[in-house]
Amino acid sequence: MAAIFAYGTLKQHEERGTCWPRKPLSITPAFVRGSLYNLGEYPALVAGDDWVSGECWLIADEDLPITLQVLDEIECYAKQDDDLYERVVIDCYQTADINTPHHRVFTYYYLHPAHLRDTNRIRPNAAGVCAWSA
Repeated sequence: MAAIFAYGTLKQHEERGTCWPRKPLSITPAFVRGSLYNLGEYPALVAGDDWVSGECWLIADEDLPITLQVLDEIECYAKQDDDLYERVVIDCYQTADINTPHHRVFTYYYLHPAHLRDTNRIRPNAAGVCAWSA
């Protein structure tokens, strides 16, 4: 089984939550380390130290190739110079605590951090977590 972290429009109740080509084995709340930015219609995640909330989608091994193919298309990831995002593998936690159980997950980092403005950065809430919503 493989895991994918969704933090924006691919979350289950967001705009592209129904675009996943196969039903996941499970979807659970999850957290990763990073910096999150609001780009209006969608967010951008880059490497960083904040806790970012989202969902961990567990995918059957046989469903992973088609799932990644579809998500790569949605996220404009084709290993080309004009890509918006890059698929990466990072640690994903059950709670915003590095001492909790975790998975290695696929997710998408924004490829143009130099274009991000600090005014668009999503700051941690009172619980110390960053979250994007449409």
